[in-house]
Amino acid sequence: MSYTCLQVTVQPTIPATLIKEEELELLKECFSCEEHSDHDGSVRYYFYTEEYSVYDEKEDEMIGIFQKVIKRSKGELKHIYLQGATYCTKMEPDAFGGMAMFIKKNSVKQISTLEIIIDWMK
Repeated sequence: MSYTCLQVTVQPTIPATLIKEEELELLKECFSCEEHSDHDGSVRYYFYTEEYSVYDEKEDEMIGIFQKVIKRSKGELKHIYLQGATYCTKMEPDAFGGMAMFIKKNSVKQISTLEIIIDWMK
């Protein structure tokens, strides 16, 4: 039996001062979260997951939080992006690929590697 997994990272790291406590708790339902200290002592959050499985409603909420963070940053963060890699424990023909999501304060773009390949085949 094979197992397929989507690992995702969120970039850039996000200053703790830009995330409200309730938003942080919601993001922790979708991602693992590590605190990193900058050289000046300020805290930044690094979000990632080894098994991304966020359903649509939760994903919309997550995107909304990231858009609020971008707006709150007053230009410090112009965007937040997610990149993901899909792999499988068995060499299945359709079990590999990737995805990217690019979030700006008023827009979201998302694409998979399969969508890129299909576009290139045109």
